Amino acid sequence: MQMQSEAKRWRRFDKKVDTGGSYLRDKDSCYYYMEKIDHGYDKSRANQLIFNFKKPPDRKQNPTEWFYKEQAIEQFADDLGQLINVLLSSMSPNTISSVPTVLVPAISSKQKTNPEYDDRLLRVAEAVASQHPVLNVIDAFSRAFDIRPLHENGTRNPSYISAGMEFCGFGDISPSLVIILDDLLVSGATFVACADAISLQYPDCFVVGVFWARQTYKL
Repeated sequence: MQMQSEAKRWRRFDKKVDTGGSYLRDKDSCYYYMEKIDHGYDKSRANQLIFNFKKPPDRKQNPTEWFYKEQAIEQFADDLGQLINVLLSSMSPNTISSVPTVLVPAISSKQKTNPEYDDRLLRVAEAVASQHPVLNVIDAFSRAFDIRPLHENGTRNPSYISAGMEFCGFGDISPSLVIILDDLLVSGATFVACADAISLQYPDCFVVGVFWARQTYKL
């Protein structure tokens, strides 16, 4: 199954052209909407959006800062809605109703009981699904213990991310398509760890990664 690329700016990651994604394999299908450059939050629109989207939960005490995070969540949901519209428009009504599709947030570096845990990806998924009832949002990943995130100099490889990963499955749904939702594609390690856990339990489903931005290192 191939996703269309007609949505305004959504592009499929191409290992032959795009930098980064060092852990992605030829079989992996990943899409991104914009490019974040490595020169501060004020250097591009993408940088600002990702910076605001990743504001930690303790910033909620500052209404001004939290306002920008809420805006970023809404914007991500709107942008993702474009891609979902294209996907669904390429399928017949019978196919849509007969092909269970799951939208699952990528695993966090934090346990859900940690006060620093951020449910931003789940909120985006739920916002999109509210406009597309055929999507099944399932928050299927959790952690037995925290790991250090990349922006705090954490190690990034699939084995490290898989350590302590708990995947609860999709209940009575046997999906044909699973969309893993994440905000920033850097190495692709988180996607690979999540995709492998899903494929192990659901070997016949097609797994796609959808990222709001791809990290680049342009001058």
